[in-house]
Amino acid sequence: MGARWVALSAVLTLLHPAIGWGEEGAAPQFSRPPAKEGFSYPDCYCTDTDGVRVELGELSCLRLGARRVLARCGMSQNVPAWRTQQDGCPIS
Repeated sequence: MGARWVALSAVLTLLHPAIGWGEEGAAPQFSRPPAKEGFSYPDCYCTDTDGVRVELGELSCLRLGARRVLARCGMSQNVPAWRTQQDGCPIS
């Protein structure tokens, strides 16, 4: 078990700049490296429950039936996906 943790720690240390750890205790947020010269990334984004475009990394208040949650737009494999950050939404 110890060797596995050492290997995982080494991988996380190498990935740290690409992951962007953010605030203390916050989930890691991936930030993609610059595209190679002559290439570009596809235009990926999420759509909230009102049909509004939300860019990767941004937060939005989503209605899920009778519930409301604050969620962040991110990537899961190669598909834009919502990740719940907290139940309920801040009052603005």
